[in-house]
Amino acid sequence: MEIERRFRIVSPIPKEIFSEKEMFHIKQGYGKKIRVRKRGEKCFMTIKEGKGLVRKEWEVEIPEWVFRKIWSGTEGRQLEKDRYVIPYHNHSIEFDVYKGSLAPLMILECEFVDEEDAKQFVLPEWAKDAIEVTNDDRYSNRSLATYGLPKS
Repeated sequence: MEIERRFRIVSPIPKEIFSEKEMFHIKQGYGKKIRVRKRGEKCFMTIKEGKGLVRKEWEVEIPEWVFRKIWSGTEGRQLEKDRYVIPYHNHSIEFDVYKGSLAPLMILECEFVDEEDAKQFVLPEWAKDAIEVTNDDRYSNRSLATYGLPKS
């Protein structure tokens, strides 16, 4: 089970937010029902069901040759981004900076242990004017990889 909220960043972010933070380059591609992801040197295959705040998720690490084989079949449904992991209270914020045709999109996401935890989450001061997109399917990574940036 995955409980996650997502926010689109609309204002410039102070550069010091990223300094000395863990960062991964991520490549994601989408098939009909699966996602493949290369995060740093590790590769994963994921199946997600549902939309919005609470979704079912199954993920397994796969060998790179399997990633490459599936990746080649996701042409036209791929994206790349840099992910910064930012400690914040008792959470880890994942801050995605999209590359290529999705630039300059930036999305902040945070996973939670339960729905009450998610409801109580308050954005950090540096992201206080971010717009929540948790329930906006246009900002799902699958949609971004397939259709690009939303028009509005």
